[in-house]
Amino acid sequence: MMRATSSLLVLLALFFAPPALAQDVISAQPAVESSASAQPDTTAQSDAVGVAVDAAEAGQPAAEPVAAPATVKTPFRGTLLFSGVEIAALREAAAGRRSNEAFLDAEKTELIPVDRKIKLSGIYYKDDATWIVWLNGYKLHPSYLLKEIHRIDVKKDEIFLSWYDIGLNDVINIKMRPHQVYDIVTGILYNDTAGGSQ
Repeated sequence: MMRATSSLLVLLALFFAPPALAQDVISAQPAVESSASAQPDTTAQSDAVGVAVDAAEAGQPAAEPVAAPATVKTPFRGTLLFSGVEIAALREAAAGRRSNEAFLDAEKTELIPVDRKIKLSGIYYKDDATWIVWLNGYKLHPSYLLKEIHRIDVKKDEIFLSWYDIGLNDVINIKMRPHQVYDIVTGILYNDTAGGSQ
């Protein structure tokens, strides 16, 4: 009865051992393959279990199995929350160096607005070097223009405008008078009868 109990305990210990330990015990025994079939010999595995049971019954420690070379997997160093550019910026900040904001903005994509219009509210013209144009809610003059404006020629009651549109990815040339709106999407120029209160 005592012998059966100790044998059962040894078998349970081998059964519940970590897979790496069980794999080492199994791989320590040479696998014999016959030329007729490629299946491993199960007698080698049962002999290893039998040796462990006999050693446990005799009260002696079992022989150390020969460890098989383990494959070491490198841990995951990436992140699921940040892009590569953001990780580099975080490392720069942790090191005490200031990161370049333009470097972070390089990955951002610019969204194209659906409603793209050019609204000319008014013109003040003195001469070619002194004028003010109210365009899309901005007060423009020769030293301050919007980045979309490639060229602007202001006259007393009209402007000639070369405007870059991100949606078309092209420069459009239009002639506008005060209180006119040019809808870039449709290509229609119309009068602003609501006075810009839309």
